[in-house]
Amino acid sequence: MEQGYPLRGKIEVDAGGKDAASTVLIQTGRNATSIPARGEVWVDQRMLRRLDMSVGDEVTIGALHFKVAARIVKDIDQSFGFASFAPRVLMNDADLAATGLLQEGSRIFS
Repeated sequence: MEQGYPLRGKIEVDAGGKDAASTVLIQTGRNATSIPARGEVWVDQRMLRRLDMSVGDEVTIGALHFKVAARIVKDIDQSFGFASFAPRVLMNDADLAATGLLQEGSRIFS
């Protein structure tokens, strides 16, 4: 995600009652007014459940470790197609290259 995302609509997130100091607004069931800070990710409920994680835990994505800063409650890009079955992670675009995941054949949408 880059600053200014999304161009239209809102992403609803839940910080699990914890203070997410690096974000402008993350409260239970509230619209985010910023993007994840560097070193932080927002993940959907499916990923939290599959990895038995909670907001505040750490997750490794590629070569980097991230703090799970919020759960995605509602994402404007949610659809009912094939791509909607995969767990969703939103991270700061500035962190993406350092993960080492950008390579031929990756299914990364930025």
